[in-house]
Formats: sequence, structure tokens, C-alpha cells
Amino acid sequence: MQTRALVIISEVLLASILISPSALASDVGRRFPSEMRKIVDAKTGVTITALTTSPASDDKIYQTHPQWTADGKYIIFRSNRAAEGRTQAFAVNEMTGEIIQVTDGPGTGTGSLNVARKSNKLYFFRGARGEPATLIELNLDPLFADSLAGQLKDPASYERVIMTMPAGLRESGGFSLDADEKVAYIGVRLPSPGGNQGAPQTPRGGSPTGPQAPSGGPATPPRRPPGEPIPQVPSGIRSIDLQTGEL
Repeated sequence: MQTRALVIISEVLLASILISPSALASDVGRRFPSEMRKIVDAKTGVTITALTTSPASDDKIYQTHPQWTADGKYIIFRSNRAAEGRTQAFAVNEMTGEIIQVTDGPGTGTGSLNVARKSNKLYFFRGARGEPATLIELNLDPLFADSLAGQLKDPASYERVIMTMPAGLRESGGFSLDADEKVAYIGVRLPSPGGNQGAPQTPRGGSPTGPQAPSGGPATPPRRPPGEPIPQVPSGIRSIDLQTGEL
């Protein structure tokens, strides 16, 4: 009996070694019960369906971007309901109210999520602060299917890394997909000529402000003196081929 117990424990330990650490640590595919509620508007009598009603902070994607998956079943939103309190991307089924977490871990760029309209895919940037960001394509169909079946794989198996931003270029807070969804367009901050992150600004009655950047580093705006226009930095728009990653 003792020998049998040792064999079972050994098999469990071996299995835990073979499972990817990222799969063990990730909440990608985690399911949340429906929070759907019907609310009747007191003025008009119209019935309103609330899809998320938890105390979490839930936000829609930027209003100029698609919100629904291509099959029309899920709405993608961002929320801090993730286990570690970080804001991540989630999908809520419009008919059942069931919620699925679709991203996890640090560095998820939830400020600019792009839902494809021709396929059930989600595009976003991921990267630690101060490091080059990586553009990710997330295939939602297998993720939803595996989540429903309770047979989730390593989160990386649902993703495709399209490209990583080159050193000196920084994503400036927004990107979008072309109509044919073959190209993404991204706003960037360019390397600062001579290493300055913008001309030093002199507040009224004060000394110049505005940090100096390492030569060739991406430009960041210096602090805006009260009452003055927002300082400008070198910037531009770049296209990214979604198949090849060419910038």
C-alpha cells in the first residue's frame, strides 16, 4: 500500500513538471457566472439588460472601435475583476451573460483593444513599462471552446506574436485595424533628435523643466506648465502587416 502511494505521488509530481508554468499561473479562459439583470426604466418603461453588475470596474472598448466579436455572440470589455486586480480583457455572452477572461498577466494593453470584424480574433499590445511592446493576435474561437469544455491549454497556444516594436519607437496610446484587416495602423513616439525628450519648458516664474532622454530614446512629453499648451514631441503613424509583422 505504501509503495502504491509513492507511485501515485511520483506520477502527480511528474505531471506538474510537464505542465507549462504559464498555464498553471494563468486565468485565461476562466469563467464567471452570469450577472445579467433586467431593469425597467422608471420614465419610459423600457426594459434594460445589464450584462455586468458586480462591484468591479467594467469599461467598454473605445467607442470608435468594434465591441462585438465577429460572430455577434460576445461583447469584449475590460475590467479589473481579474484575480490580481490588474485590468484585463473579458468577453461576455450577450444571450447568457456568462463571462470569460481572455487575457492575463502584466503588461496587457487594455487601453486599446481591437476586435476583428471578419474573424473571432482580438488584437492588443503587451509589454512592461519602458520595454518594447509586442503586438498579439488572440484567436478567440479555440479559447472559448476549450473554456466551455474545461480543457484549457497553455495561453500561448491561443496567441500569435505578430511583431515587437523596435527600440526607440513607442506605441503612443492607440491603434486600429484597416477595413480588410490585413494591416494595423499605430501612433508612435519617435526617437528624439539629439537625445532630448522635447524642449525644456520654463514655467512662469520658475526654472526650465523637462527631462533629458538617452540618445535615441523615445520622446516623452515634458511636464506642462500651468496655463501653457501641451508640449509636442516627435511622433507619427506607422503601419504593421498583420501577417508578416513588417513595420
